[in-house]
Amino acid sequence: YNVGQFIRHLKDNGLLDNTVFYIFPDHLMMGAGTATINRLSEKERKLYLLTNAKSENLHKTPDQVIYQIDLPRLILNGAQVESNAKFLTDYLTEPNLNKKQFIEQNKSKIATINNSAQVFK
Repeated sequence: YNVGQFIRHLKDNGLLDNTVFYIFPDHLMMGAGTATINRLSEKERKLYLLTNAKSENLHKTPDQVIYQIDLPRLILNGAQVESNAKFLTDYLTEPNLNKKQFIEQNKSKIATINNSAQVFK
């Protein structure tokens, strides 16, 4: 309801034509710990992305799998922001590379990078 009200406000005020919005969770276990979620989490959970960005700007199609590591690049692409920023997903471009498997195999290395970045906060 609130998201619908927000989008309606953007549209009514002429802001939707030049505004790209993204709605997505930041992890798979939102609400973990509740009885309902514990029952649901027995099944594989997936992230979702809701946006009004054009598919051709995202460089993804709705049927393609999107990983959490893809989000920074998708946000910039969808909003048509040019940047020289490089993200992990930019380096994982081999055609047959399984990103999920790569992440699982390199969790400790990725965590080390994330922990190192916290020093600069």
